[in-house]
Amino acid sequence: VLQRLWQPWLMPAEDTASAPSFRILDIGSGPGSMALAAAHLLSERSKPLRCDVTALDMAPQLLDDFRQLSAALPKRVRIHTKRCDVSTATNLRQLPKQRYQLILIGNLLNELKGGLPARAAFLRTVCEQFLDAQGVVCIVEPGNQNSSRALMSLRDEFCEATTTLAPCLHDHLCPLISHGRDWCHTERTWQLPN
Repeated sequence: VLQRLWQPWLMPAEDTASAPSFRILDIGSGPGSMALAAAHLLSERSKPLRCDVTALDMAPQLLDDFRQLSAALPKRVRIHTKRCDVSTATNLRQLPKQRYQLILIGNLLNELKGGLPARAAFLRTVCEQFLDAQGVVCIVEPGNQNSSRALMSLRDEFCEATTTLAPCLHDHLCPLISHGRDWCHTERTWQLPN
């Protein structure tokens, strides 16, 4: 998945100062677990990339934690934080339109009120307002039956216009939706950074 996402940036110019900057948006960032891990991975490659990371969250203390944790990253990673309510599509539309290669949404969709219509409107706004033409939205939600089934329904709303990278192995409507108790998830192994 990571190879596919970062293919345009895997071989940047020899002069890293002129290499493109990889833009990451973390919506509902909390202390930055997802975005900081992605930025660390990109900045520690043999040909490191410049990264611009934008974190959006409502809690000022979490954004302070994000900034403190990011201090350990190399200078080629620039951090921008913005305090804002990211709980509705309407709120996201108030933000300036910018394009990102990677958009992270972690443990947020399951907290949105309004069920599938609200989640679909939220994700549609994210894609229209922020997603680069070759970009990827990475959604991580709790690995339980309720969250998984909600994501399965949301995925079906978008399957004709998107490519699913995981956990599904296809881009068709979910065959498990019709079975009221079935659900799926995926696991990825990874190594903690130093």
